[in-house]
Amino acid sequence: MSTSVVEERSLIRLVRCNAPAWGSAAYEVRGFALAGATRLRPTMKWLRESLPGDTAFVLINAPGGLLAEDVGEIAECAADAGIVDKLAVAVTEPGARSASLFEAFERHRVSVVLDRVGPQTRFGDLGRHPLQGIRLEPDFLCGCEGDPALASVLDGIVCVARNLGLVTIATGVPAPLAEHFLPEVGIDYVAVR
Repeated sequence: MSTSVVEERSLIRLVRCNAPAWGSAAYEVRGFALAGATRLRPTMKWLRESLPGDTAFVLINAPGGLLAEDVGEIAECAADAGIVDKLAVAVTEPGARSASLFEAFERHRVSVVLDRVGPQTRFGDLGRHPLQGIRLEPDFLCGCEGDPALASVLDGIVCVARNLGLVTIATGVPAPLAEHFLPEVGIDYVAVR
């Protein structure tokens, strides 16, 4: 028996730690990345049917080769499913194509979360793009609790994000880190591995 696409996906609730602008209920989709209309339309429909009514946003991972042209298709599928206002797409630093990609997200009113943020991130770029949030690198976060220097770097990242009005998200971290350390440093949403 083959497994359908719907059975591969799961919603992981992001636990609210602080008082972000996006509200209380938030989710991350696991087992799926945005890739083509054949998977996109059923996934958006599945999301509409699966999300509780109090959902503020749902985070979906973008594929590495996401192009500006793909954003219109993402927005159309999300609009057809009635969830475009709740959708946030996590993208890694897109490098040279960033301007057109971020312009496309803004034009189609799709929220963007910069993914895998850590000490290697070029923070001067954060204010240049229409971002709604950042998702921090799990390996970096795991090293912060016992390392005062890394904890200071994390504190600076959270401060920059807060000053830019960005929501901070941490996923894939151990439960003790998510329950105690990350809320104390100001992370807005967390999900344990």
